[in-house]
Amino acid sequence: MKALDPITRLPSAPSFFLALELAATDAQLTGDRLSVLVVDADEFDELREREGDDAADASLDLIGKVLRLALGPQAVLARLMGDQFGVMLRHTGIEQAHARAEGLRRAIELGFMSHQRRLTVSIGVACGPSQGDWTGQQMIGLAGRRREMARTAGGNRVHSHGHPGLAHAQHAQWPAFGGDDDGALPTNEQLTLF
Repeated sequence: MKALDPITRLPSAPSFFLALELAATDAQLTGDRLSVLVVDADEFDELREREGDDAADASLDLIGKVLRLALGPQAVLARLMGDQFGVMLRHTGIEQAHARAEGLRRAIELGFMSHQRRLTVSIGVACGPSQGDWTGQQMIGLAGRRREMARTAGGNRVHSHGHPGLAHAQHAQWPAFGGDDDGALPTNEQLTLF
């Protein structure tokens, strides 16, 4: 039985990471697409300071509900930590994942507006193609870095292309996972991850 987060009633991070690793291995064997989204509430710490723990927990619960409603039962969802959520989409390439993430971003914004509140999210997207030796951990790491790029650009947006730290012109040549955070060049296997 999966451990559930007590606030959102979504699966916890350990079960999500295990499911992601299994799905990444399966996708490599079958040649299927697999996408991962990292969803993070914008200015959540400020909300908690301004409105208190109960309002912050209610906001996390609402994000969880919107995730379930917007993405349906095929998506694997989890509350990763704090105000961060993970989404795994099987059989989904980068363009479709970006579109789903954009729809999700808008649904969360509208969901809070309908409750007379303002809360937005930043979303990072990564997709594993049919070739290459990549792991779920690498995918979630890239999605997390892209989420941070979305937040740095002002939040309330989806980021699914490019590599953190590269000039825009280099993105076409190096559209993917860039290895360790020390700026090392990617291996050939890493270059196959979008």
